[in-house]
Amino acid sequence: MPSPVKNNLLFALLSLFWGGSFIAIKVVVAEIPPFGGAALRVLVGLTGLFVILKAMNKPTAVPWHGRWRLWLTGLFSQGFPFALLFWGERSISAGLAGLINGTVPLWTFTLGALLGREPAAKSPRAWGGVALGFAGTALIFWPTLVAPGPGELGGVAACLGMALCYAIGSLIARSVLVGEKSVDVYAGVLHQQVAATAFLVVLAVLTGSLPRALAPSPAAWGAVAYLGLASTAVAFLIFFRLIRDWGSLRASAVTYVMPVVTLVLDQLFFGRWPRPSEAAGAGVVLAGVLLLHFQKSSAQKA
Repeated sequence: MPSPVKNNLLFALLSLFWGGSFIAIKVVVAEIPPFGGAALRVLVGLTGLFVILKAMNKPTAVPWHGRWRLWLTGLFSQGFPFALLFWGERSISAGLAGLINGTVPLWTFTLGALLGREPAAKSPRAWGGVALGFAGTALIFWPTLVAPGPGELGGVAACLGMALCYAIGSLIARSVLVGEKSVDVYAGVLHQQVAATAFLVVLAVLTGSLPRALAPSPAAWGAVAYLGLASTAVAFLIFFRLIRDWGSLRASAVTYVMPVVTLVLDQLFFGRWPRPSEAAGAGVVLAGVLLLHFQKSSAQKA
């Protein structure tokens, strides 16, 4: 029987790992080219995940016929968004990147509804939550749109692309999990990581950023290790354990906590408080996402 206390502690740890990833990325891109940094993250993550699964005596192989779906999921859930996130964080704060990441449930619902894969798509209350969330997003971005700093618009656009990729990856993952019952969930995560690693390493080599990524300071190496081991390998194992014990909807609540963790850590490490419009927008986005979350929960129980 799952331990409620243990799972709550794991949820808090997952929130810290994923919320702290935006801070670590900021440390990495200060010294390492973004695509090289993203490639190092997944290389370390893939190695750590493989070692952990072997130590746990978990399967690492999946049937050939199902691999391409897992690889496609890996590209959209890690490969593409990691490349965009590392590139975007060169010119925007970790806190703002975390706030943009908090919009993923809005994009997931909207795309799912357009594709006919969202059970709550007929609910006016759910769409009210989406509208509220996007209104908060516009409030967050308003100062950047009116008076952008150097490279800020590009950074925001890249992180919005990250959020869209995560949403697409989530929708593909739903299909994979339903259609591939023979695939062990942990082996599936490993193969998603393989695809993301292959893509990011090739991208880093083609852009000439991988060789320059191999001589950073100890602080940057520490951030890479944190990203690969804590925020990738261990975090995904925790996340899928919570999905097993709580269900996907409750486990996804980590998405709502992460931006708050990132904002607090952004202040602690870099002394940056969110702009008033960002703070207000974050509150509106959170209200919209929570409204959407509870409406989807009601739709699933109906």
